[in-house]
Amino acid sequence: MSEHRSGTIGAQIKATSRVVGLALVFFAIFLAVFVIDRQLFAREIIFYNALVCLFLVTAVLAAIWAAAALSGRSDRRGHVPIAIVLALFIGYSFAITVPALIDRSISFFMLAKAAEAGENGVTVRSLEQDFYDEFLLANGAIPRRLEEQVVSGNLARDGDTYRLIPRGRSVYDLHQALLSIFRADLAYGTDPG
Repeated sequence: MSEHRSGTIGAQIKATSRVVGLALVFFAIFLAVFVIDRQLFAREIIFYNALVCLFLVTAVLAAIWAAAALSGRSDRRGHVPIAIVLALFIGYSFAITVPALIDRSISFFMLAKAAEAGENGVTVRSLEQDFYDEFLLANGAIPRRLEEQVVSGNLARDGDTYRLIPRGRSVYDLHQALLSIFRADLAYGTDPG
């Protein structure tokens, strides 16, 4: 009985290893496509760019798997579709953290300024001024983020005025709930009205 059980555990470990290995290969394919796409086409909203690449790679992998399944050459244990779904989740986790963080991070901006200053260092005042002049104005951070929110369906634009629409209110309410649940900086993002 214990010999049968150890054989079953070994088979489960082998199957899990195969799924994880395939998922990592599929993630590497997504990452390669995303990097190439960014180098060639660098669209404005990096997060959406990552999502488009992720869903495109997922669709192609799923189509290849489906074609193999229809021709009878697919794996019978279902490792490939599980690996595709796992790679989708890994890719989404990557897209929402790494590229988005690099694109938007005030902390990385400050580190870049400290690196530029070298041994001279930076002052709070110079960082505040550089942040305003470069991060906000020169990079068009506010107009870019407003446009992202319009594209996302959270804001509606009427000339120079932006208004929160129902989907945006839902996102805002979720944000408020998360601030409260995790006791984050409650002064940031409080409801003005």
